[in-house]
Amino acid sequence: MHRTRERSGRRAPRWSVLSLLVVILLSFVSLSEELGGVRITLQSTQYYGWWDFTVLTYRVKQTSNPGGTTVMHWVLGMGDCVGMDDVSWFGTAFVWTEEPFRGLRYDVVSRNQSVYVILNGRWEVAATPVAVVRIDDGWAGNDEVVYVGSVDGPACGGASIALDVTSGSHVAFPTIEGEGTYTSEEATALRVTASSSGWALGHASEFSIPPGASQETVARVFRVGYDPYESAAGTTDVEVGYALEIADDDFIGLPEGVYTITVTFTVTTD
Repeated sequence: MHRTRERSGRRAPRWSVLSLLVVILLSFVSLSEELGGVRITLQSTQYYGWWDFTVLTYRVKQTSNPGGTTVMHWVLGMGDCVGMDDVSWFGTAFVWTEEPFRGLRYDVVSRNQSVYVILNGRWEVAATPVAVVRIDDGWAGNDEVVYVGSVDGPACGGASIALDVTSGSHVAFPTIEGEGTYTSEEATALRVTASSSGWALGHASEFSIPPGASQETVARVFRVGYDPYESAAGTTDVEVGYALEIADDDFIGLPEGVYTITVTFTVTTD
């Protein structure tokens, strides 16, 4: 006897307005450093060719309070190749300093903040010195305590790597009308510029979903695919496509609504 399956009262979600916001994130040696209870992380680097400037985005997060001290500021080292005219004042407010080394000094204004460094022209990144300065709040006085380490900053020669989106930063899917495989209407084009070979691409996804939707279901049906590439020195272009593979049972966790997926791409060196 033939039996038919019914989904009474269940409607397919409308994902016609779903978009993927592609965020660039670099991930390699000395990307993040924790100094004196403050973690400094280079979250992303992006070159904007239309305006010809590069934006480095740092996350500065206080993780502890060693020895009863208070954070004053932190310093991002600038090599001799970075002149005062190379750094735009349209980023987060800073002051040039020579202590404990030449660089940009930023005040710590909250326990978790983003700092934007805007450089004129195109810049790649490499290891650069970083420092955190704290004030000793003890009864003995207000002595400065300086912690020095290394994160990634503007490259002045040596090993460097950069990752850009050349097209497809927002990608839409067709309206979902039932089970099946749905491919994105366009792909994302990534460009890796590296001074050495041996790097690898990766990604992570975050989901903004309507009430009643299941994060687990969205993560299960969403696919990211890379065209074959060779991790060589120089410039390498890689195309990335997306698909939704939806079975009938998946609609239980996919109510009608707007779904936004943020994909963070990373490039990792040996």
